[in-house]
Amino acid sequence: MKPLPSWYVAALQQAWAEGRDIRYGIMRHKVGPSMEFPELFRQMTRLPWRRWTVDDKRVVGLGSTLQHRMTHSQVTARRIGQVWIGAESALRQVWGKPTLPTTLWLPLVAHWELYRTHALGLIVLDDHTLRRIVAEHPDQCQMSRAEQWLLIHHWDPHEWYPFHEGSGAMRRAPFWGMWSLVPSQAAEMADLDASWAYRSQARLITAIIARTVSLALIQSESPRMTTLLLRSIHTLTPRHHSLRNFTATVWKRKRQGIFWDEALRWVASSFHYYPWDHCLPNFLIVVIALLYAPEDFDQALKIVQNAGWDVAGNALLTGVFTALQTALDPDPSLATLLSPAIETMVLRLRS
Repeated sequence: MKPLPSWYVAALQQAWAEGRDIRYGIMRHKVGPSMEFPELFRQMTRLPWRRWTVDDKRVVGLGSTLQHRMTHSQVTARRIGQVWIGAESALRQVWGKPTLPTTLWLPLVAHWELYRTHALGLIVLDDHTLRRIVAEHPDQCQMSRAEQWLLIHHWDPHEWYPFHEGSGAMRRAPFWGMWSLVPSQAAEMADLDASWAYRSQARLITAIIARTVSLALIQSESPRMTTLLLRSIHTLTPRHHSLRNFTATVWKRKRQGIFWDEALRWVASSFHYYPWDHCLPNFLIVVIALLYAPEDFDQALKIVQNAGWDVAGNALLTGVFTALQTALDPDPSLATLLSPAIETMVLRLRS
């Protein structure tokens, strides 16, 4: 029997997690693996709700909405908070506190707030929708070089020179991991996000980041992020892909006793002709920080700062990963500033 496409299985998982009766849809041929992606999701939203007990119903906003997601556990809610606080804490460590006490770096560096406000709950998520959101809300965008170009030349995004991949999609990847909670679907959404602005390595790396964050959020115990990253790379990366080879080299040199400063010099030497915001060297820097300081937030950020390249983006990703596997003790005022965004995210992810 031919295996079902991974994206189709992820769509079924998502519909089930939201409370839809997917058995009804499959038996009556309302949904199927041969359907185009946008049409499949339209049909998913039209499936009837499964039968639940009264405890499974929750009033959200106006009316009664079934939002039975992956878990009732408070663990997921807490980890989503860790992700946001870890990212902001890391940015504050490399840049210092913003001038105004009520200001956050996070919306400036990775427009999670843009997607949380304008993309969550969309019936159809496609590259046209993502481009439209960015074009209509330029003041809420992180504005990488690719995004600046696309806002001006929005009619033909494929003319963007593919080597200038940037790292904007990498910075956004944890958002898709938090939103989906289904690892394979998180990877699909991150890949879609990266596809309209970037090509080549960026799409694959963002999918790996999103899948890893999603796995970390739904696991019962705090994971080793390097192990999850390796598993995601192994699952999503073609066998002879350069990303897999370079990551294996970093691991091998670590086992040989190479110190982190020498590992960073290797990255600088190997990728000296790459743009400063190219995703591949920046991803390897994040891997090095996680390998050499898996449970030391300050040391991991020191490695990122010493590496150079896209320090802000790498700090954000390192902050996300280290926060998921260590107990951060952030400034209480920071949690207060982030709580409205965290609560909105958790409300959508928890029944």
